[in-house]
Amino acid sequence: MVSVLILWGHALAALVFGALAVGSARTGGTGLPRLSFLAALSLTALWALAVAGIDARDVITRIAESARNIAWLAFIYVLARQGRRRVGLAITATFVVVTIITMQAGVLAIAEAVSGAAQFAAARTVLRMIVAITGLVLVHHLALAAESTARGGVRLALVAIAGMWAMDLALYATAWLTMDWPGGLIAARGLAMAGIGALLTVAVHRGGDWTLKPSRTVAFRSLW
Repeated sequence: MVSVLILWGHALAALVFGALAVGSARTGGTGLPRLSFLAALSLTALWALAVAGIDARDVITRIAESARNIAWLAFIYVLARQGRRRVGLAITATFVVVTIITMQAGVLAIAEAVSGAAQFAAARTVLRMIVAITGLVLVHHLALAAESTARGGVRLALVAIAGMWAMDLALYATAWLTMDWPGGLIAARGLAMAGIGALLTVAVHRGGDWTLKPSRTVAFRSLW
């Protein structure tokens, strides 16, 4: 039953994200927020399809997950640059570090598949948790930095992205604590991702030009 839910939940998520990517591509627009958003949607659809068609534990799926995370990190970094000529050194360094960690998780997935060593699996799980936590922190600060007049579509997109990393954190924290792969949470993540895709669809219709102007009074506080 769980395997069926994993299959259909992630297949549905792949369909939602794929349809949204196609729709976003057809609407045109060459700005960085739109292009990075399109890349993130496409890679998320491919990742969900890999989970449904192969397995969440397959090395290809894990590499696809790293690519998905990097794409969403790039998207929120582009949003962070809106309204400013440059992003502060601290926030840029944070994005660079978390991107490297995400890539390292993919490398460990390959090492684990080749060697079968259990220590690679444990290290990879910890790195995934770090990526999820850092992603949530970045999204939180970006939301705080947004002016109250920012378009609702951008805010909805941030909520959706936060939901994605919250599900990742729950999954990998459970896997690390129990030393087991929680099939029920994987199935729940597929259904949640389909809902997140639907929320992003609403965000697209509300988002206009995807402009997020940082607030002068908040401005990323300690991270900016």
